[in-house]
Amino acid sequence: MHVYCVVLGVWLSAIDVNRQHSVQFDTEAVSRGCLNHHIVSHKQSVDKFKAKHHSLIETGKLCEKENRLRPEYEYNWTVPPSECCKPQ
Repeated sequence: MHVYCVVLGVWLSAIDVNRQHSVQFDTEAVSRGCLNHHIVSHKQSVDKFKAKHHSLIETGKLCEKENRLRPEYEYNWTVPPSECCKPQ
């Protein structure tokens, strides 16, 4: 798998890519909480996913009550990776 990723990366390096970052994806190692604008959430317990599903069915919103555990960030593609991610 790793060899294929490197080969693909080298092959695509000459292409001008329009990179975009969306705060709608909560995909870090630790959850950012429950925010209704998230369309993807990772690293949560089964009970939290069940509660989100129930809320979505009953109210049309992902979260009964929004809570932000960690700040989001806008990825800055113009700086080195070590400086990319300043929390909002």
